[in-house]
Amino acid sequence: MAVGTGAGALNATKPVTNNDLMEAIQLPGLKPLNGSGLLDLTANVVSFELCTVGGAGYTEVVDDIIIEIVDAVVGSNIDVHVGITGAESAFFNGVSGAGRIPAADATAGKLFSILRGNLPNSATWNTANTAALRTFGPGSTVSGQTGATAVRMFIDEAGGENSAGSCRVWIRTHYTDVNFGSGL
Repeated sequence: MAVGTGAGALNATKPVTNNDLMEAIQLPGLKPLNGSGLLDLTANVVSFELCTVGGAGYTEVVDDIIIEIVDAVVGSNIDVHVGITGAESAFFNGVSGAGRIPAADATAGKLFSILRGNLPNSATWNTANTAALRTFGPGSTVSGQTGATAVRMFIDEAGGENSAGSCRVWIRTHYTDVNFGSGL
């Protein structure tokens, strides 16, 4: 009987190696597990740490930001800025109003996603400069992003006018390279 065919235990034709389990060859994933905790959209200006990217020698690219409105926003607009600490709007190339979700659109259960194209004013997401700003780890060309870096979400709910609202956020990433350093 040929190897790997017939009844009984599977006879592998190739031994499984550590490289077969590398994240670099896995499909893109969502961070953090089960989305971020419930984020309050009623505080005037709040910053939340969502996840860490570019750690353990992996070059990691942020592909998408997905925002799920859990409790409807009651009040004004919310401005959502996502990026690294101190440069939360960097992913949107500093475009004014990027990521602004009108309160009228922020109803419970609604999903906003850059890749779906329904996160307002996020058209600069794929420009060359922004692509560099979304790359973390050893392969990054941006100073301060060559190691493990926290991705943060900064919310400005337009002057403290919102009386209700909460959301969860996911970050979709993929690995492009792995570099554990010399000797490994």
